[in-house]
Amino acid sequence: MRCNPEKLHSYSYAAIDPVPAMSRIPALLLLVLPLLGGMVFSGEYYYEVPYEGEESLHAELKLALGRVFVEKAEPDYLFQAEVRLEKDGLTPHFSYEREDNVGYVRLGLDGSKEEDSFQLHHLSDLRASEWRIYLGDRVPNDVRMKLAMAEGHLDFSGIALRSLDIECGVTRSRLRFSEPNPVPMRVLNIDAGASEFIAEGLGFSRAAYISFNGGMGSFSLDLTGGAFPEGAEVDISMGMGKLTVTLPREEAVVLELPSSWLLKTDIPVGYTKKGPGLWYNEYVRDPEAALRVRIKASMGVVQLRVR
Repeated sequence: MRCNPEKLHSYSYAAIDPVPAMSRIPALLLLVLPLLGGMVFSGEYYYEVPYEGEESLHAELKLALGRVFVEKAEPDYLFQAEVRLEKDGLTPHFSYEREDNVGYVRLGLDGSKEEDSFQLHHLSDLRASEWRIYLGDRVPNDVRMKLAMAEGHLDFSGIALRSLDIECGVTRSRLRFSEPNPVPMRVLNIDAGASEFIAEGLGFSRAAYISFNGGMGSFSLDLTGGAFPEGAEVDISMGMGKLTVTLPREEAVVLELPSSWLLKTDIPVGYTKKGPGLWYNEYVRDPEAALRVRIKASMGVVQLRVR
């Protein structure tokens, strides 16, 4: 386990009660550490799910207030989490169920509270609490993540992702892939809302389809990595703001970008116009096999780079 309870003054273990009709997972333990004298955080909570023959994992994460970190789990674990909540009266809700060799993880704030209703009295409230999430590469993961008033540091490098759905509210987040996904990904959906969002190495995701929707703000999407499957598609839309898209240099790319007098953009050197709002780079031989990038933006600036 990532935490070291021996260094803390008091702690207790409690087994998770399963939902009826689901099999009990006896190895699943909840470690709860109450507020200790002199500590900064109101509560510290630790969760882990060891691998016990599951064939896949579904994770639903609704994380609010603070900073959210995602990294790769320790070997032989499907899921691990460390939660530190600064605001008094807040507790996380965690559950794990298994049905037909599929695991289901749910983690968020206590279900009796609506995360969108919290009042922030100080800007420091956004950074004091922490959610540290660890996902493994033992089985394919289907992950749905909602960040509410939380800053995301989401490094999915080396994590086996079959699908990933990220929803961000008014926040700042960074998504990162630095090595090829161990399994092919069907879909990657990102709803950035009004925020600052940066995605690095999306080519490493091995996603067959990527959808990005940015409402208003500053957005940067790096499509390099070289691991997209043949014929992969990327749909990018922005309401208003600044959008930077980095295209892979040595990969066949078909670019669709309708012109608009409310939109400022420049097509990269090396792209040839093939029709209204349609460009190919020099590596395109079969358009159906190329990476197809569609960009729609209502107002603002679109910067296209090649790397």
